[in-house]
Amino acid sequence: MPEHPTRYIAERVAETRIGDAPPEAVRIAKDLILDTVACMLAGAIEPGTHIVKEFARRSGAGQATLVGFPDRVPAFQAALVNGTSAAILDYDDTSWRSIGHPSGCVLPAVLALGEERAAGGRKVLEAYMVGYEVIGKIARGLVPALYRRGRHTTGALGIFGAAAACGKLLGLDAEGIARAFGIAASCSGALRAALGSMTKSLHSGHAAANGLMAARLAADGFTAPADVLEGTHGFAATSLPEEEYDLDAIGQGWAAPWEFLAPSVGPGINLVPSGTTGFCAAECAVEIAKRHDLDPAAVARIQWATTPFARDVARFGVPETRHEAFYSIGWSIAIALLDRRFGVGIGQFGEERLRDPATRALCARVGVSVHADLATVTDPSLSVAGELVVTLEDGRQLRCMRRHPRAYPGGEPWTEEQLLEKYRDAAARALDRGRTDASLGCLRAFETLADVRDLTAKLRPAAP
Repeated sequence: MPEHPTRYIAERVAETRIGDAPPEAVRIAKDLILDTVACMLAGAIEPGTHIVKEFARRSGAGQATLVGFPDRVPAFQAALVNGTSAAILDYDDTSWRSIGHPSGCVLPAVLALGEERAAGGRKVLEAYMVGYEVIGKIARGLVPALYRRGRHTTGALGIFGAAAACGKLLGLDAEGIARAFGIAASCSGALRAALGSMTKSLHSGHAAANGLMAARLAADGFTAPADVLEGTHGFAATSLPEEEYDLDAIGQGWAAPWEFLAPSVGPGINLVPSGTTGFCAAECAVEIAKRHDLDPAAVARIQWATTPFARDVARFGVPETRHEAFYSIGWSIAIALLDRRFGVGIGQFGEERLRDPATRALCARVGVSVHADLATVTDPSLSVAGELVVTLEDGRQLRCMRRHPRAYPGGEPWTEEQLLEKYRDAAARALDRGRTDASLGCLRAFETLADVRDLTAKLRPAAP
C-alpha cells in the first residue's frame, strides 16, 4: 500500500471524477444528500441550532443559506450551523466503517461553498462523493481504535472529508489537497464525552466549517505538513499507540468499492431521530408487543443483551433530556413497547414525551448487559445486535433477537417511500408545502442543477 498515505489520498481526491462511479453509488449518494437536507430541516428549530445560528449571524450577511431560516451568512458560518442542525437530532446517516456520521460533516461544507461559487449540482455531488470516500478510506487504518480511545470519529475524521470535498470543488491539485489535510488535522477535535449533550452535534458543524476553511487556506497558499496522517507527531501517531493504527490500510480499496457500496460497513439511514444503539432493541420490543398483545402493566423487568460497543455508547438510563434519550436503550425499548411502533416522526423523543410517567417507569425496568454470543463480535454491521427478554409478572419470558437495524447494512434496505416520508415530516418543521415539494424536486434531480442556488433558495422559508 502507499508509502505516503496523505499524498496517496490527496492524489485520489484530485483525479477521481463522478463519471468513475457506478450508477448505484451515485443513486445512494443522492439518497444521502436528500436525507441529510431532511435532517438539517428537522434540526433547524432545535434550541441548540438556534444558539449556533445566533452566533453565526453576528458575522453579518453573506451568500450561503442557513437551511430552514431566511438568513444568508458567509459560507464558513453556514457550514457551522447547517452541520450542527444536521446532527442535533441524531437523525443523520451512519457509516459503520468510521463509526460516525459522514454526510453531516461533508454536505454542509460543500453545499455552502457551492452556493457561494454558484456551482452546478454535478460538481457539488462529485465533491460530496469524494469527501465521503475520504472519510471511509482514512478510517480503514484508524477505526475502531480511534473511537474506543474516546474520539468522536464523526468530527475527528469528518473534517478530512469536508476539506477534501471543498478542495475538490475549488479545483485544488494533489499538493493543495495534502495541505488542506495538514491544516484540517490541527483543527480535528471531537470527544465522545460530549455524547448526550448539544456539543455532540457541534462536532459535525465544526468539521464542516473547519474543513471548508482548511481548503480555502490551502488554495491561498497557506502552508501545512504534507504528511500529516503518517508523519512524526502527525494525526495517527498522536491519536493512537503505534500498535493500534495501520498506515498501510489508509486509502486501501479507493473507490473499489466506493464507501456507498461497501458491504457490511456502508451507509445506513436513520428512520428514527435517535442513536443507532437502540434500534434493534426497539424493533424487538415492537415485535414482542404485537405478537403477544402485550400489556405493559404486566411487565416485571426487561433485559437487553447486546454488544460491548452498544452497551458502552448508550450509557444513559432514564433520560432527563432529549440528548440523553438518544443514548438510552431503555428509552427506545419503553416507547416501542408502549406505542407498538418505532419511528413516527420526532415526537417519541420530544420534551413532552420525556415527562410521561408511564414511559419513564417502563424505562426504569430495563437492564442492559453483554450477550455471550456477541461479546467478541467483529462484524461492524452487528454493532447494535442483541436479544430482548421481557419477563412478565406471572414469570413468563418473551424473547426476540435482531442482528441488523432496518435501513442499515444487513437489514432491510431503505425505500423511496421511507425517504420521502422522512423528508416531508422533517421539512414541515421549517418550510411550507410548496417549498417542501419544490426542494424535493431539486434534490431528486440534483446532478442536473445548473446552479445549486436553485435548491438552496427553496430551503429558506418564504418571507412573511
